[in-house]
Parts: sequence; C-alpha cells; structure tokens
Amino acid sequence: MQGLSEQPVAGGRGLRLRFAMRYIWPRRWIRSIPWRSRTVFLAIALGYLLLAIGYSVIIPLWEADNEWAHYRYARYIVTHRALPDPTTRQPTERPPIFARRKWPAREWHQFSQPPLYYLLAAAVIWPVDISDNPWPVPNPYVHSSTGAGGVNFAIHGPEEAFPYRGTALAVHLIRWLSAALGLLALAGVYRLARTIAPGCPEISLGATALTAFSPQFLFAASTVNNDILVTATGAWTLVYGLRVMRSPTRLRYWALMALWLSLALLSKYNALVLVPFVLLSFLVGLTRLIRRRETSTAIRALLGSTSLLLIIAGGWLIHNRIRYGRFITRYPNIVDRLVDDVLGFRWMEFDWLTWERLRRAMVYSFETYWASFGWGNLGLPRIAYQLLAVFCALAVAGAILRLARIALGHREDRTWRISLLFAGIILLAWIGGAYKALRTGEGYLHGRYLLPVLSAISFLLVWGVSAWFPVSLRRLGIIGLGGIFLAFAGWTVIGPIRTAYAPPTFLTEVTLPPEAQLLNARFGENAELVAYEIWPETIRPGEALGVRLLWRVLKPLDRNYTVGVHLLGEGQVKVGETNIYPGRGNYATTLWQSGRLFWETYWVTVEEPIARPIMGRVKVALFIDDDTQAHLPVTDAQGNPLGNAVIFGRFKLAPAEPPTQPIPRSGLARLGDIAQLTDATLQTRITPLGAGDTFTVTLTWHALARPQRDYIVFLHVAGEGGPLAFGDGPPVRGEYPTSLWERGERIEDVHTIRLPADLPAGEYKLFAGLYDPEGQRLAAYTMEGERLPADQVPLGSITVVRRDQRSFIPLVMWEGQTTRRKRR
Repeated sequence: MQGLSEQPVAGGRGLRLRFAMRYIWPRRWIRSIPWRSRTVFLAIALGYLLLAIGYSVIIPLWEADNEWAHYRYARYIVTHRALPDPTTRQPTERPPIFARRKWPAREWHQFSQPPLYYLLAAAVIWPVDISDNPWPVPNPYVHSSTGAGGVNFAIHGPEEAFPYRGTALAVHLIRWLSAALGLLALAGVYRLARTIAPGCPEISLGATALTAFSPQFLFAASTVNNDILVTATGAWTLVYGLRVMRSPTRLRYWALMALWLSLALLSKYNALVLVPFVLLSFLVGLTRLIRRRETSTAIRALLGSTSLLLIIAGGWLIHNRIRYGRFITRYPNIVDRLVDDVLGFRWMEFDWLTWERLRRAMVYSFETYWASFGWGNLGLPRIAYQLLAVFCALAVAGAILRLARIALGHREDRTWRISLLFAGIILLAWIGGAYKALRTGEGYLHGRYLLPVLSAISFLLVWGVSAWFPVSLRRLGIIGLGGIFLAFAGWTVIGPIRTAYAPPTFLTEVTLPPEAQLLNARFGENAELVAYEIWPETIRPGEALGVRLLWRVLKPLDRNYTVGVHLLGEGQVKVGETNIYPGRGNYATTLWQSGRLFWETYWVTVEEPIARPIMGRVKVALFIDDDTQAHLPVTDAQGNPLGNAVIFGRFKLAPAEPPTQPIPRSGLARLGDIAQLTDATLQTRITPLGAGDTFTVTLTWHALARPQRDYIVFLHVAGEGGPLAFGDGPPVRGEYPTSLWERGERIEDVHTIRLPADLPAGEYKLFAGLYDPEGQRLAAYTMEGERLPADQVPLGSITVVRRDQRSFIPLVMWEGQTTRRKRR
C-alpha cells in the first residue's frame, strides 16, 4: 500500500514502520504550516494548554459527569490487568456516592464503553500507588429543587489538595492526558479547515481558537472522560475523509481515514455518526477512481481501508458479539429499536414531542454544547448564552450570505459543497443523539453528544461569521474573535466554576452590618450562631426568604451535620425549609476548623398556602439527616437550654392574593390613625357566666396604616370601681404584631378572659383598646370622630350569676353594636 514502507534498520535488527512516524506524528504537518500561521497556532495551543490545566486544578475531583465511573474503569484495568465485563450491573460494593436515597438511580460504572480511552488512562496511572481507593463522600442535597444545596456531588477534603498523592494524583494525571488529547483535537480542527480553505489561514486559525477556547471543550479536556478522545479522532476522520474525496489516488489517505474512524469507534459509540460520512467518502473516492480508469488503485484502496476497519473496529465489535452476544454493549437495545422503528415506520410513537418541547430540547442542546459543567447542574448566566446565540445567528446568516454570493456570482467554490455536507452531518448527529435520549428516557439531548463533529461546527461558525468582515479586516476581526473567546474561557473558570466550588469566605473578626441582629446561640460544644439577617420583610407562597447566618466554629465534628433552616407560620407550623450542608456543600462540618468565622446565606421558599397574613419566624438546627435525626442541643447566650433548635427573627407571611375588600365605613371605633375596630363577638360554652368562668372575645380589626410599633390589645371586664378581669395581649396571640399590619387587611383577633373566682353576681361592661409597650394608650375615637373617655372602646356588657342560680338561658353575643340571641 502506498505510504507504507518497510526498510531494514541499520544493523539489520528488524523493520521499522515509517507510516506512523510520517503520517501520525505531528512534526511533519507542523513544519508544513507557514511560519506566521505556525506561530499563531502554537500560541493558541499554549493558551489552551494553560487554560485546560487551570480547569483541571480548579475543578474538584469527581465534579464532572460520571468522572468517578470513568476513573473506576481505568483503575480496574490497572488492578485486574484486564478489561471489565461490560454487562456488569454494579460493582461488588455499592459506592456510598450513589447509595443515598436522595441521589438519582443511575448506572455508576462505564464498563460498557469502548476501551481505548481507558487503556491510555491506565497506561498513564500504572506507576501510581492507587491502593488508597477512597470512596467519595456524597453531598445528599445537590439535587435540591432550588439549587440551595450546592452543585458539588461530593465533599472534598484535604486529601485532594496539592501535592497530589494516590488517587488524587492518578485522577489529575488522567485529566492531563485529556488535555494532551485536546491538543490532538486542535490539530485536527486546524488541519480540517486548511484542507477545506487552504488559501484562508485566518479561517483555520479562527476555527482552532474557537475550539480551544470553548468552555465546554476545555471542560471535556480537563476532566476524566472519553468525550475528548472521540472529539480528536472524529476531527481527524473528517480530515482524511475529505482528502479521500479530493485525492483518491493517495492510498495513505484511505488508510488514515479507516484508522481514525476505527479509533473513534473504539473511543465512544457516538462516533457511529461518522460512519455515513466515511461511506460517502468511500463512494466518492471509488467513483472518481473508476472514472479515471484506475481500477487497481480503487481495489487496493478499498481492500486496504476495509481491512483496517475490520481488524481494529470490526475486531472489537466481533469480540463483543462472541463474548457478550451483542456488537454494541452500551445501550444494547437502541440499535434494535432503531431498526424496528425505521422498518416499521414507528416515529409516530413520539407524538408527545410537541413543538414547545422540541424548542426547549434545542435550547438545552445549545446551552450544554457551549457550557455545561459539573454533572450538568452548573451553567453560565443567561446573558452569556444569549450572546453566544447572537454569535451563532451571525455565523448562520454569514454562511447564507456566502452561499448567496457564490450562487449569484457563478464562481467556482467547492467550500459551499463541503459546508452543506457538514451541516448535514451535524444534523444527523443531533437527530441520532436525540433518538438515543428519547429511547433511554433522558428526554433532552446533551450538547456534548455533538463533540464527534465539533471540528465541523467550529469551521462552519468561523466560515460564516468571517463573511461579515471586509477582506482587508478579516484577519483582524478573527483575531478579535479569538481574543473574546479566550477572555470568555478565562472568566468562566475563575468566575462561575471556581465560585461554585469555593468554601465560604472566612473572617478574622466580627464586624456586624447595621441590619444584623446578635443571637449567640450555641449548638453543643461545636458551633455558635453569632448573628443573623433576614429579608425581605414580606413574602408570599412561592417566594423565598433570605436568611444570612454568621457561624463560628468552636470544635471540629467527626460527622457531617445538616443545617436545617425552616420557616414557621401560624402555630409554629413549618411552611418552608432548606436542609443543606454548610457552605452549600463546600464546607461540610467534617471540614470545620476551630475558630473559623463565616457568613452563609440560605434562601428558603414558602411551600405551603397562607390563609391570612401572619408573622413568620426562622428555626435553625444542626442534625444528622438519617434515621436517628440526632440534633445538637442548643443553648442561648446565658447557657439556658433551647431544645434542639433556635427560633429567631420575624417577617410577614402574606397570602398569595393581597386583600381587595375596602375598609368598612361602619364600625365600633378608630384607634389613632392605624386601626379600626370593626366588630367584637363574645363566645362561651357556659351559659350564663359565673364567677371563675372563661369566655373569649373575637375582635375584628381593619388596618388603616402600617404602625411603626407593636401595640398591645387590652380587654377589660369593668365594674363600678374599675377593671376586674383582663384579657390583655398582643394581637393574634403574638403571631401577628401590629408593626406587620398593612392598610386594608382584616385581622381576626381572639382574646380569652377568666373571671375572678370571687366576682359578685351582676352586670359588667367590656372595654377594648390598644396601648404601646410603655403602657400609653392609643387615642380612641368614635366613627364620627369624637374621642372616647379613657381611650377605651365600649363593647357591651355581660351578666354574671351565682353558681347556684345557673339554669339554661339564652347567651348574649355582641357583634358590633348589635346583640343577637343564640341557643347553645
């Protein structure tokens, strides 16, 4: 085969294979790059390498989708010196990171993946002592619906810190292997663009820079996963597929196309999307050779390339078929279902896939193609995706503009054909990934499934957007574009990614802001809740309360305690809660160090309906979230026990709909300019009342304004000599103080009065009113504006009889100024 040369080595010691050194080793094609382009390319590669290493260091261990499982695959090869059984459903010991009930049920190994990436990873970590074999400690609150539990799936201890040792060293070595494979991918992107547009080095360099500084590509190139290898091998498959179409007489192109496709299929099975492209390359290449009457060359090309495919990729697939009964061991039913769906025309089974769901799926694919970190639970601010969408829209419009210019100018330009071909390949990759997502129940297509054709996407984007630059400014424009993406990639890692996994900021001294309130509650001998802030003053169902707590660590803990921040409503009933590890999982209690002082903010959503305005309070506890629910005991600043939690602060819980009824014009009295006493009703189970009996009075208030102070309601039973019985107390038993009232609200306020045991029989009057904490009564007026004597509102009278004179008589009830009789 042309391109393969076997020559005796000096000394006659054997044969050497010049093929790999000449056509795979990058030195030859690097030297073929023009000097200026080579300098720029090396600068891009260096910038990429620095960013990839930075990403790999900043991203904690296991904080990438299934990184734990990918590492376990490579570790299995090292420890067992064999490939694992892909049909294994679970390891011999269920890892705790997946054992928590709050974690989703998922397959926690990647043994069904093709082996190439893991063989390379195993070779890298072979000399490392990985006998420590630690199990990740899970963060059980990472899947909280509000995201308050943080984005880290595992708790990261000092064993992961530099200098790396054991498993931490092995993982970082594999990550740096991924970074090196990323360089191979960049070389493929550059070579692909140069193959398509050899006279436009700025497009080649622009596509390379766009790829190198894409946050999602950097994430794949800085973690343990096989996505980066299929990206690299996919790029080179496209390179040599195009070269076969253009120069079919060069047999080495056929061999390299088959080799790279085989390596891609051994990297990840989503490389199957490249098979139609390779088949098209076969068809075009063979057709051109036959038209040139080079039949012998066509036969040699066909036999040589298919032999490589059968030996490498085919050998692996046949091995799977013989040993496990299937060619493809990952998602084994997908291929069968695909054949059945195509032959049986069963696409209508997806009739639930509405246009709105399709739109959301496409948006999700777009966002996760550009930037989706962690386990798919960490993204960028919405504005970043919007700017990326504008960039892509400009690229698509520019590509259409280029095609229009070619069509109207009748110029011979083969680039448009390749661009349309690439668009078809990308669409096919998206459809294939979407089908897999639907059939496996994932619902949405992850953008990383497009990585085998990333090089084609990068070329099309740069090719399209370059159409908007004048020829004289095109190079400068593309340089500016590369600089923007470089800054974007740098901001992504030092901004959203680093912040998401950073512990809280530690303080050296306490300087409280004016809004903060001292608390000084102790949780056992381990922690002190020094102060707090809460905001806003009013929240409704579905809204969140901000609770900012200042913690001081007194002693380390040997177990991970949960911080429970609960919202309490009427009757101290829980209406919302947030349970997380401290530091949103980044500073769990097993990581605490004595003397550390830090603020942490918790957002707690009101989850229950609120029937009427009421005062809410905050409850905080530290407990073990397991079957025991063991709490740390809490004491106040003076050492008095508070139980297993501390309750503090206040805010207003309001119904979802604000009051709409107007304030009645009639009523009993007005108290200052803050409230109107509209109605009063007496209720009792005993008729008639006797000395020592208890009865209740329900006062109906309408707020006229929001008071600045908390007033106290007085309710007196008075005789000729003054008050004889009292029912004083804050409104609504202290659960809705007047400083939370708002104009237009209707407040039902129940007070209980116990008559003295020696109260003589007779008729007594009831009075009500308000006074401030200093005892000063609030001025009371009639509805006509006349001030009432002693600033007290007369409610009516009650009759008290001697106990020996009790008999059934009607109960007198007051409703405003009207009396009614009711039998009990």
